[in-house]
Amino acid sequence: MNFEESKMPMSHTQPRPRLLAQTRARLATLVVAAATLAPAWIGWAIAHADEYVPVVTGANPQPKTDPNPFILGAYGFIWAAVLIYVIALAKGLSRARAEIADLRRRVDAGAKSA
Repeated sequence: MNFEESKMPMSHTQPRPRLLAQTRARLATLVVAAATLAPAWIGWAIAHADEYVPVVTGANPQPKTDPNPFILGAYGFIWAAVLIYVIALAKGLSRARAEIADLRRRVDAGAKSA
């Protein structure tokens, strides 16, 4: 085996069509679920927004900022961060699986030729 034959093929860096289709299907499911649940969640938040009563103390109370938009933004940020983290993990796992499969093929090919 010469140096050129021992190089690792670049196919392990290219996504497999089946894995790509599965990832797209999962992402589409996630988007549909988010699009379905978001109006109900926002509607509930708007309906309960008037329940917030700030505590007023002192002789000259200052106007308070409504915290609901900030809370919704924080939840949205956390969910986006979790989604990005899960996608990054899935990509890393698919790369690791592709590399393991490539190494198995190389070991099997080496065992057969020996």
